[in-house]
Amino acid sequence: MKKFYVFLSLLYFAVTCLNYSQNESQHHLTVELLAGSSISSIGVYEDDDMNIIGFTGESRIMWEPEKLLRIGFETGFLHLAHSKEELINTEFGVTNRSNSLNAYPLMMIFNMKIWKLEAILGLGAAFVTSKINAFNDISESSVITSVKMYGLGYSMKLTEKLGIGCEFKYFAFSTPQLLLGTVEVKCKYTFASW
Repeated sequence: MKKFYVFLSLLYFAVTCLNYSQNESQHHLTVELLAGSSISSIGVYEDDDMNIIGFTGESRIMWEPEKLLRIGFETGFLHLAHSKEELINTEFGVTNRSNSLNAYPLMMIFNMKIWKLEAILGLGAAFVTSKINAFNDISESSVITSVKMYGLGYSMKLTEKLGIGCEFKYFAFSTPQLLLGTVEVKCKYTFASW
């Protein structure tokens, strides 16, 4: 509930700043591609010796008026955990085993530029998949869960349409209950302006 009040305060601040602006606004539609590395909370996987560091990749479409608040949608691939073991002796024989846990979020993004930094909030759902391969048999399961994302980013323009930047983000999933931190570089392209 406390996070909700903080979000409402930030939203009120943004709307207030929009009302004080007297300049004619310019609007941009941008697409952003992000890629980097992630690390998830280890509490869920302590007994499984899971590798919690992996690749993450996302894409985002944003509406960016020349104001403080920007709004958009984001989706992508988030690595949560994986492991691989070979020649395991079990009561059923010797096998190779591999596990993976990944998430595919779809979130509404609120981005507020303050000075040169961008405060980012994402709210939405994620499709979380689990895959286990042992004895040449694949077992898969999935769940749709809520996800929240908080982040901090920086962008700079290379040309009028092209920019680069970086982001540090923190994801909180409700099922399974785990946290994920990411460090990503991004490429930003403005495909429409008016």
